[in-house]
Amino acid sequence: MSESEKLCGRSSSEMSIKPGYTYATDLDCVDGFTTVKQDYKENPPFATQALVFMSRGIVKNWKQELSACRKLTQKHIEVSYLKKMNVKVAAQVLSHSVASALRLYVASKNIESNAIETTHFILKMDKLFDTVNSMTLKHEKNELCAVTKDSCHEGFGKIWCLGLKSAIYTHADGKKLFQLVRTDGL
Repeated sequence: MSESEKLCGRSSSEMSIKPGYTYATDLDCVDGFTTVKQDYKENPPFATQALVFMSRGIVKNWKQELSACRKLTQKHIEVSYLKKMNVKVAAQVLSHSVASALRLYVASKNIESNAIETTHFILKMDKLFDTVNSMTLKHEKNELCAVTKDSCHEGFGKIWCLGLKSAIYTHADGKKLFQLVRTDGL
């Protein structure tokens, strides 16, 4: 797509929807209930309105619905003991789209500004996942290209190791509790 074809306008619109529910296979949950303002434990009401954000092409005729982290569910946020070692869940949570949504929440002052540090960590983890899962010689994301002598992977690896050396776990009051990684081997 050329630069002029990427020009777009963004819009938001509220629309009425037919009350009812459906099973969303990609999310493994039932959709159709209201989720605004409070969590209903029993008998949640059906949603009757939806707010839609969309981008539409100005030069070329295209449209794309905008959503933040649609595939994340409550299971991704409330991690049970069995899910702690699940790489698939980690890759979904530590992704570029989650970091972007978190950055948006910080910018709109919906959460504390120090959450921006979490976005930096998530972006580093996203790049790490991309780097170790690279399979093609050419890709628009440099980290998804195969490792070669001229690729970005070596520099990223060095930066990642330096970051691990300085990573510490702190208490809410700022007191250092322990170092996350043993640095004698790095």
